[in-house]
Amino acid sequence: DGCVIKLNSLSRQLDLGYTQKVPHWAKAFKFKQEQASTKLKNIILQMGMSGQIGFVADLEPVEVDGTVISKATLNNIDFIRDMDIRIGQYLFISRGGGVIPRVDGVDYEKTLISGTDVIDFDEPKVCPYCGGILTRKIEGGAHLYCTNPDCEEKAIQRLVHFGRKECMDI
Repeated sequence: DGCVIKLNSLSRQLDLGYTQKVPHWAKAFKFKQEQASTKLKNIILQMGMSGQIGFVADLEPVEVDGTVISKATLNNIDFIRDMDIRIGQYLFISRGGGVIPRVDGVDYEKTLISGTDVIDFDEPKVCPYCGGILTRKIEGGAHLYCTNPDCEEKAIQRLVHFGRKECMDI
C-alpha cells in the first residue's frame, strides 16, 4: 500500500540524523487508494464490553478494491459531527491500509444530484439496549458509555470477549 525511499549512503544518513522514531534519511509514501461513493442507509449503535457505544455506517453495498463493502466504522459521535454525516447522504468509502472499510468524507455533489432527503443524526442520550443514560467518561472525551451497571448487552459483550481466542480460546 506504499513504499519507503531512503538514502543509500551510511555517511549521509549519519549527517541527516533521526529522532527517536523517525530517520530523517527515509520517507514513507502511501499510494492513492481506490475510493467509491455510496449511500448511508442508517447509523447503527453497537455496544462494546466496557459499555462504550460504537457507531457503524450501514451502507448500500459498493465494491472497493475488489471487496463489497456494506458497513464501515464511524468512530464516535464527534467524528460524525465533524464530518457533517447525515443519514441519506452519499459518502466516500475506501479501505484503510487496504483492508478496513473507512469513511473518508461526504459526497455532497452526488447527495445533491440524487435529491435524497437527509436526516440529521443527533447524539443519543440513552442506551439502545437497556435505556440507561449515556455519558462521556472523560469531560470532553469522544466516546459515549452506558452508565447502567445492569445492562444485559454489556454483560453479553464481556462474555463474548472472555470466550474469544485472545482470552480463553473457547
